[in-house]
Amino acid sequence: MSDDSQRFFNKMNLINSVPDFGKMMETVERARQVDNDRQARNSGRFDAEDIFRYLSQRVEAFQASLDQDCEVGLQLANFGIPAQIHIRSIGYRNPNLIVFQGINADDHEVTLIQHITQLNFLLVALKPIEDAPYRIGFQPKASNP
Repeated sequence: MSDDSQRFFNKMNLINSVPDFGKMMETVERARQVDNDRQARNSGRFDAEDIFRYLSQRVEAFQASLDQDCEVGLQLANFGIPAQIHIRSIGYRNPNLIVFQGINADDHEVTLIQHITQLNFLLVALKPIEDAPYRIGFQPKASNP
């Protein structure tokens, strides 16, 4: 137990009023240290760059499987309203944001920014907005759209 904690608990007279208070505080401190160690081991483990790499592979594989007259889109069910986006680019901002840019069904440019823990969408084949289907290319460095 730290000296500050010891002084605080002495002042509050908690050390003498709770049986085995010292042992209890040691257990709490050990648990806190175990949690801090776990967080240190896992920090950055699932950052946006890793998620972006995974998404890039999945989108490229999906795109390769499409008919020549289709392009990649996202089907979203956010805000209770289904929406489709014709994807034009995917980027990320470490540590935890993925950015999708594209065109919606009304032909408006849109940007979807999602936290990596909130990613939830369906890749879909869409008829192109333009004459030729758009093909997504990926750049391996961080983007800041």
